[in-house]
Amino acid sequence: MKFLKNIFKKNVSLFKYPEQNGSYWLMFLGISASLSLVACALCYLVAPVPIDGLIGFLPDSGETHQSWFTVVYSAGLVVYALATVPIVAVCAMRCFRLNPVLIMLATVWLELSLVLELINNLPFVSRFLLPPTAVPIGLSDETLNYLSQLNALNYYALDVPGFMLAYVGLAIIAAVVYRRTRSMAIITTTSFVFLLANVPFLWLEPKVLAPIFMGMAILIFAGFPLAMVKLLINSNPNTKEND
Repeated sequence: MKFLKNIFKKNVSLFKYPEQNGSYWLMFLGISASLSLVACALCYLVAPVPIDGLIGFLPDSGETHQSWFTVVYSAGLVVYALATVPIVAVCAMRCFRLNPVLIMLATVWLELSLVLELINNLPFVSRFLLPPTAVPIGLSDETLNYLSQLNALNYYALDVPGFMLAYVGLAIIAAVVYRRTRSMAIITTTSFVFLLANVPFLWLEPKVLAPIFMGMAILIFAGFPLAMVKLLINSNPNTKEND
């Protein structure tokens, strides 16, 4: 029992004092999450995503084949979500005393957004790793294609709410830690501006400008895991240091 108690204390201290014990793990998780989001952004910048079909992301047939853009994008969001969950948990522990109510509220929004991203994208990753070996008999290729695209749209419909919840959580944290670091506020605001700029171009120029603005929004958003890790490693909740 004493041995297990010591192990438990070490694991708790790993999260309570990341600048002493968990800095390398936090850096690894932050880099993994950021690189995964960069891969997702590149998918938007490389593959056109017009409003009339989401070319490059939706299946183009009822077969088991998936576009590489779908695989990379979905796998990137899965890795991002898995790597960011512990970072957000450590942030809640380290910054809790700054403003308990707002920090817990932001943590709930962020963790919920990460759960939505996992629900969204795990089916596409699993379909790539374990593709179905048979298709229903008697259905035409057009019907299979329609059902496959409809299934994909049902999952991608949660993508926007997932990111919106993340923006809300990040905005709250950025406001709480603004006196210590302004990078979180800059990243959140700039990324959200590009996301809003994407909306009118979904109708005006869906083939070029819309995916560019969306890709830029995700690319800037990719800086938040590293900014949060920097906050956890280099700052102390009991100090008032700025960047």
